Amino acid sequence: MKGYVERIINNYQSMVKEREQIKIKLNELQNAYITDRDIIEAMSFSHPDDADRVQTSGTSDKTCKIALCYRDKRNQVLDESYAFWSNRYAKVNLEIETFEEAVKRLPDDMAEVIKLLVIENNTWEQVETMLCMSRMTLHRFRKLAIEELVRVYQRQEAMEVSVLLG
Repeated sequence: MKGYVERIINNYQSMVKEREQIKIKLNELQNAYITDRDIIEAMSFSHPDDADRVQTSGTSDKTCKIALCYRDKRNQVLDESYAFWSNRYAKVNLEIETFEEAVKRLPDDMAEVIKLLVIENNTWEQVETMLCMSRMTLHRFRKLAIEELVRVYQRQEAMEVSVLLG
């Protein structure tokens, strides 16, 4: 569990960036679906100066079937992609939110050190100045915070297991 907590601490900023990139990707996917109106507009071969007339060749039926098959297949691929990215977003978001909630449960000094170093991404020097603490004290608080975070995660895991076992 300690390795997991340290991995989150070390990768927190990249996880936040990944969450934002996934959110953008999901918005792009939502806007990428082909509607029936898009298909009709794409298949419109008439020109404004042509009179309306009925087409009797089988070509338009084939074209229509191909276009509709393409639309269905493309939307299916988009659905699968959207499901993948939605699941990934949910996983990353849950890790971030769980970590942030765990940090809030730390004693004040430890929470402040982790918040400034990890969540706000300040340098050691900046945190030393902000909190008027030595580097050694910051390292000690960080180490204690990691130990406490491990206990918080273990308690949470135990609660989840007890709920699952009923």
